[in-house]
Amino acid sequence: MKLLLLAIAATLATTPARSAENVYVYGTGTFSCGKFVEARRVVGGDRAYRQWFVAFASGHNWFSNDGQLRSASHELDDDAAMVWIENYCRRQPTVGFVFAAAKFIEANRQ
Repeated sequence: MKLLLLAIAATLATTPARSAENVYVYGTGTFSCGKFVEARRVVGGDRAYRQWFVAFASGHNWFSNDGQLRSASHELDDDAAMVWIENYCRRQPTVGFVFAAAKFIEANRQ
């Protein structure tokens, strides 16, 4: 666990700052919604997307303006979030997975 926290801290220390013009996205979030929908056809095929989403939602919570730590998905579990995102991605197969994840958070904000 300590190693994981050190890795996260090192990543944050070397990640470019967010500006109004540039937001850098890494990893599975850069893949298209179409690839996500395709991955969902295989049992466990969405594992990387699911893990990326959980980290993305956690990062959103950590850096939210109000400073409150809370679940971005409120009462929804990972499975429900993946279904919501899949439905969005079926309608928008060419957009990045990150946009579907952001839309989910936006739609489920209190």
